[in-house]
Amino acid sequence: MKIKLRTTAVFFIIGAAVPYLLLAFGGRLIGPFLFAFLLLLSLILLILSAIRLTITETGNPHRFYYLPIAIGAIVLFWYSRGLLAHISDFIYFKLNESALNKMVSDIKSYGKIEKMSDGQRSWKILNGTAYEFNSKDTVREFETSPKKYLLNEALAREGVDRQHFEAIRQGLIETEYMSFAILPDGTISFTEDGLIDNCYGIAYSETGTMPTYNDCGELIRWAKISGHWYAWGTT
Repeated sequence: MKIKLRTTAVFFIIGAAVPYLLLAFGGRLIGPFLFAFLLLLSLILLILSAIRLTITETGNPHRFYYLPIAIGAIVLFWYSRGLLAHISDFIYFKLNESALNKMVSDIKSYGKIEKMSDGQRSWKILNGTAYEFNSKDTVREFETSPKKYLLNEALAREGVDRQHFEAIRQGLIETEYMSFAILPDGTISFTEDGLIDNCYGIAYSETGTMPTYNDCGELIRWAKISGHWYAWGTT
């Protein structure tokens, strides 16, 4: 029985600690769906283990503290999620800092690419042109470019050379950002992930002023990470 109670106590500690560790250190590395699943799992584990410890630790005079502690851990997590998200942004940025700075340098010095995707998804865009790598691919069509072009045709249409295109595309792949767009104020916005208009990512801004919109939607989050780099989110 003592072994089972110890195991339950370990589960209680894991359930309380995992949400903090996930958001601070793993949220940007494991993807939103796995993150949400692990967060829900840890919540269930925390509550169930707290209930079990309260019921079974009959000899422990402090056993009625487990549920309040569990609820307190959840409330504290909710109110500290902004700080934890900032820690996550900073760690993720530091892991990709050199590659991101190189990409910004390439984008600014070349000057002919204002928007592009990494070419690894069903939608592939170069400036205002939708493209495909070969004629058998199916890509989403855009209002700005209802016709799909082969990549070489899209490059010629936009006046972009293949070497610069591939250098920036490989930068997006390396840093795991699915696209970037240059906003009207010169901010370079990199989209990491998201659904429809609920996206998040990172941006290089020389002014530091929060844009109202980017290519994903209306910005509701704008937090400085380091130097000219900011984390953003839309809804």
